[in-house]
Amino acid sequence: MRRCGAGRRGSQRSLREREGRRALDHPRELAAHMLLHYYTGHADEPLSVSFNWERPNNFRALRRRGTNDPWHFFVHDGESSLRAAQWMDNRANAANLASTNRALLQFSNPEWMHEDLLASAEYRIAFADEAQRLLLNDGAFTAAKAQAIWDVLAAQIDQDLSAIRIVNIVSYRFTDALYSKDAGMSVPIFHLYEKGKQHDISEELQFQSKGNSRFRWIAGLYYLNNLAGYPQEDIVIGNPVTVTPPVSPPHAYISTQSYAGFGQGTVNVLPKLDLVVGGRFSFDKDSTRWPNPGPGDEHTFTKFTYRVALDYHFADDTLGYVSANRGFKSGGFNPLLRDNEYLPEILTSYAAGIKSEFLEHRLRLNAEGYLYHYQDIQVLIPTFTGNLIANATAARMKGLEATLDAEPIRNLRVSAAFALENGEYLDYPGVQTITQQGAVLAPFNAKRKNTLQTPRATENLMASYRFQTSVGTFAAAVSAYHNAGYAFTTDNLLNQPAYTTLNAALTWAAPDEQFDIRFWGKNLTNAIVYQGRFAVSGFGWVQTQAAPTTYGVTFSAHLH
Repeated sequence: MRRCGAGRRGSQRSLREREGRRALDHPRELAAHMLLHYYTGHADEPLSVSFNWERPNNFRALRRRGTNDPWHFFVHDGESSLRAAQWMDNRANAANLASTNRALLQFSNPEWMHEDLLASAEYRIAFADEAQRLLLNDGAFTAAKAQAIWDVLAAQIDQDLSAIRIVNIVSYRFTDALYSKDAGMSVPIFHLYEKGKQHDISEELQFQSKGNSRFRWIAGLYYLNNLAGYPQEDIVIGNPVTVTPPVSPPHAYISTQSYAGFGQGTVNVLPKLDLVVGGRFSFDKDSTRWPNPGPGDEHTFTKFTYRVALDYHFADDTLGYVSANRGFKSGGFNPLLRDNEYLPEILTSYAAGIKSEFLEHRLRLNAEGYLYHYQDIQVLIPTFTGNLIANATAARMKGLEATLDAEPIRNLRVSAAFALENGEYLDYPGVQTITQQGAVLAPFNAKRKNTLQTPRATENLMASYRFQTSVGTFAAAVSAYHNAGYAFTTDNLLNQPAYTTLNAALTWAAPDEQFDIRFWGKNLTNAIVYQGRFAVSGFGWVQTQAAPTTYGVTFSAHLH
């Protein structure tokens, strides 16, 4: 398992053997590269006919320093690929085993490394396994699978021109869903059967600068067409077996068309200082289509938004930044209620932070402080039959968050994160309180009330360790999370109290990674956590609780 380039002497041989051992530790990467090289046919890589098969050409090799990651090999400048007819008798290239350059590290390449490693029976077995995985049983290199991968990538047209790069991204999605739920009580009082449909298509065309000049930029156009709604909703009050017919309120289809143009530029104003300036102009049109009887409605929204930032590079792996941004979330209509619309949300944010890495990427520390000012902030109001959106006139959020990721020793990863946040409504008239018995009180202004689902503090700690043995790979992970609590309703009467959860897992994976067994436990502290709490007039307070302590065993099989 330590043989790579046997028969060669000195430090170059030692270094080459070390890299060869890395390839043996992870033989699939090198094997996959060589199989792709054979699959496509390429007379100019990794050994070039122009150099009489004695020097490498047109490939790249990457490995992340400071980790146990393997080498990854990539074809570069592959203009001769897929022309196998010209060298059908020698698709895999000429190895030129007699070349005197094989003893020199500067000429090392995947071809010669592969030839050297073939002396290892374990590598030959790993290579055969990879060939079976890729070339047979619907593998990535079979004709049907390769065509499917190509079809997906063809949706993103990436064309390099002399000075700019053009990227075109097209997306289409269709959803047809049926929802069913009840009040979750021992006495059946409420049942909902709801059918929803949605389809949207989007197109984004980007123009990007190339190279690493002092000025880098991106500009483009965006289009979205979305249609969504509930063609059918049946509400049954009481026992669905004895109470008929159901209540079937009419609901609208919501049509949205969005057009936008955007651009952003980054200029290096000083050796370590970058200025970023960007802008976007959006035009949105929303319309409703109600079933008979009843007309529809239509609104348009336009907004210019921007970003200004300063990035200062204290070192190659330490970046500090300050930024000011203006964001825009379009308004629209609530499909559950006629003549019920909501306004666009406008956010002005300010942020300052730092991103840093140390000890050859084994330690990462990020921190940011921010201040958000909202105008017409959109508030989600849950109901029995679905969610409605309303607007609060103004709100403010401010906070500080930080994350730490470390790999103190090999295979041990530790991460920690905390966030402090304060959010409150500055003006929110017309809020109604619903009592526990379902009575509706007089409207009031929720000024100074906490914004929804905004915990004052959260902390998260996670550690994982994995090690390999002759019988497989073992991995252990444990995580702890604390939440200081938050409000579910704008009157702050229904809240999530503070809680702490603990999760743990132990996994064993077979040596061939074809299957694994995972023993796990969630919410081991048995904390009371609510998925949602809201109030309904005439009913009172309603809440859904998340799972208590759960544990189990999961068996997974991976078909290659």
